Formats: sequence, C-alpha cells, structure tokens
Amino acid sequence: MLGVIFDLDGTLLNTVPDLTTAANAMLAHYGVRRVSERQVMDYLGHGLSVLVKKALPPEAQIDPIEALEVFNHAYAQVYRDQTQLYDGIGELVNTLVSRGIPVAVVSNKAQIFLDGLVALHFPDVPFKAVIGERTDLPRKPDPMGLLSAAQAMNTDPKSTILVGDTEVDAQAAANAGMRMVGVAWGFRPAFALREAGVKTLLTSPQEMLELINDYAIME
Repeated sequence: MLGVIFDLDGTLLNTVPDLTTAANAMLAHYGVRRVSERQVMDYLGHGLSVLVKKALPPEAQIDPIEALEVFNHAYAQVYRDQTQLYDGIGELVNTLVSRGIPVAVVSNKAQIFLDGLVALHFPDVPFKAVIGERTDLPRKPDPMGLLSAAQAMNTDPKSTILVGDTEVDAQAAANAGMRMVGVAWGFRPAFALREAGVKTLLTSPQEMLELINDYAIME
C-alpha cells in the first residue's frame, strides 16, 4: 500500500512569519540584533534548538538552552497568528485521504507546537501519525520517526513517499529507504535539493496528485 508522509514547516505550512516574530522577541530579550525572515528560513530544518543557536550572535555568549526557553515562551504566544497553509495543500491532503491513501506528518518541530498547528489547520484529517521532536525519537535525518510513521500507516518504507523541502528531509528519506519528493515552494532553493539527491521536485501541490496517479499505475 502507498503511504505519504509530510514534513510540516515549508511543506504544508508557511511558518516563517511567526518563527521570525518569536526569534526577534528572544533576541530583543537579550538586547541583540534582529534577524530577517530570509535568515530564519536558512536556519530551519534541524529543529527549534538549532534555529535558536544560529539566530544568536556568537559574540553575545548567550546560553542557548536558556535562549530556547525564551524563544519557546515567545513562540507559544504567536505560533498560530500568521502561519498559513500553502495554496493547494488542503485540497491535496483531502484528496489523498478520499482515495484511501494513509497520510502522516513527521517534523523536527517541537511536538507541542506541531500538535497545535495540525489541530488548527487540519482538524478533520485522519493522520495516522503526527510525530515531532520528542525525547523518545531522534530528529530527522535519523529515520526512526519516518519508520514509526510508516508502521502506523501499515505501509512498507519502499512504498512510502516523504514530501519535504530541505536537505534534512532528503537525507532522512534515504536513511529510511523511502522515496523523497521535494517541494519548490519551501525553505530551500531547488538547486540545494537537487544537490541533495532529490530527483522529483514539485512546483505545485497539484503535481503531487499527478505523481500519485503515475505511481499507482506503476504499482
């Protein structure tokens, strides 16, 4: 059976505005310079702790663990304010579900924020698994989260597609023995995904539906 796993940030949702607001609230707390949305996009992929470390000026000598707590407090206040679905994503996910294709989300976002965003933007989608950053599973590119999602979907990794937007997703898919489908609307430029070995790159969610049709024929 075919299964589809989605990354969240940069794939299903544009979370950059709220992440940037929280990052700048954290930086203002320490009285250091702000970051732009473009910088935040470049820092994403490895989880919020890495985002915080990269956003902090090295010369400021700020404890990144303490800074992460400041960031999380700020993000909790704003993470649902400006975040939006990318155009066509709702239709894509709902069409997959209507066709009986199991779907899941695996993200390096902290589980509490992941759960909140999925509940807000996909209230009626029966995801088989929603896996974020948590203590019992390592982050992508480790394959364990993807393999756990495939198990929950009752799909073989070889018949499971990961849809994502970063090199981290590409490496995670390779580690899990899954097919990677990249998205051009996310946080990384197309050439970076190509260099990471991504052979299929979507320019719109509609193309994913066409790909699924072709995949079903090949199966």
